[in-house]
Amino acid sequence: MKVLLYISLFSLLQTNAIGAFKIPRIFRRNARGDSTVSIPSPNHNLTDNTGSGGLKNPGILRREDRKSATGKAKDGICESVDIQQLPVFKSLLPSDVNRLMDRLEKLESDEGEVIIVENDRDNDMYFISEGEVECYHEKKPKHSVKTLGPGDNVGELALFFGTPRALSVRIKSKKAVLWKLTKDSFDSSVKDTEISDDVILSLLKRTYSDEKTWVNLPKMTFADGKTHASWERPHTHAGKFEAYVPSKLLVKDLDVQAEKVLKEGGSYKHSLGGKYFNRIVVVQDVEAPVKAVLNEILDYNNYNKKVPQTLESEVYNTKSNGDVDTFFTRLKTGMRGFSMEFFVKSEYHKKHNSVVWCLDYEKLSEIDEACGYWRAEPHPSFPDEKTRLHYSVDMSLGSNVVGCVASYINKKAANDAVAWVKKHSEK
Repeated sequence: MKVLLYISLFSLLQTNAIGAFKIPRIFRRNARGDSTVSIPSPNHNLTDNTGSGGLKNPGILRREDRKSATGKAKDGICESVDIQQLPVFKSLLPSDVNRLMDRLEKLESDEGEVIIVENDRDNDMYFISEGEVECYHEKKPKHSVKTLGPGDNVGELALFFGTPRALSVRIKSKKAVLWKLTKDSFDSSVKDTEISDDVILSLLKRTYSDEKTWVNLPKMTFADGKTHASWERPHTHAGKFEAYVPSKLLVKDLDVQAEKVLKEGGSYKHSLGGKYFNRIVVVQDVEAPVKAVLNEILDYNNYNKKVPQTLESEVYNTKSNGDVDTFFTRLKTGMRGFSMEFFVKSEYHKKHNSVVWCLDYEKLSEIDEACGYWRAEPHPSFPDEKTRLHYSVDMSLGSNVVGCVASYINKKAANDAVAWVKKHSEK
């Protein structure tokens, strides 16, 4: 079940490696501070540029050497600042757009200044207002991969997913004006808009021309710079989330509409709200008795045969204490050459037909934090033949992932998890 936490994003994340796109329309701020729509300047060349662009000592000036002037968007009109190149921006209500525009930071940069360094893990996104920038690899600083100008942006993946920088970016023109958007500014600006699942899905599904290149959710970078899971080293913390309570039924009374959805074979989704606003409960009716459903959930050694994109699964320890059985499982998921390894502690509470799980904090996992909850209840109308399955998950992909993306992945993971349990229980 927890496997779907990570693979739900892996299976969708096929996005542009540098995050630079042209779009048809843009927001501008007029003198009154209102958001209006206008047409951007003519398209700029996005093809490879093998020249150095006339740079002096390309790659020498780095961000720490920069002497750029900075300011806030409210100090100017932000002409040609594009915040509609993605559906996630297009969907924002005017109040959120105004807050976001006010939080943009103006950068006035000179030729040769480096604003992004390849493989760095900062998460700022830049909108180009004036001038041009060029993208390049650190190993070939004189070879320009692409040139971008007004109406373009760079850093989309770093902002939304916390991915390492795929390329370095420096100023190509004599002067350039850029507007910087940070993750904290985005999260603090989006207060009134409830960004839909379809919008997030469209963001995750964005593709680029080179199908041989894949950008995946990054592994955690630990304090010592290492990114690999470890049997010997403890996790970076001993738990951040409040644990699920095995005896608590998260959704007690279903309304007529929810019962109708379940009767038709669908799944019912319910947000817990309050301090658990990021936790979604998925309820699904399964045409199999409770015992059969629990057997599938607890069959950890065979997750690699049942759960999509699970490469390895093994139980490395078990404990039994009366009504509670504890399983310690190592799991590895992956796709297209990428893998993520993590260690999970699951407690099966027989009295409540429930399983609660979290990371095994005595080992180092390649994920920040995760916990989850299963509850298998006898179906109210067919208690001996069917099961009403409840599942919820809460997780953190690290501080670099914006809130709306993390919330979507929580919902997607919960929905996918009940789907595979239902499939194998009903065989």
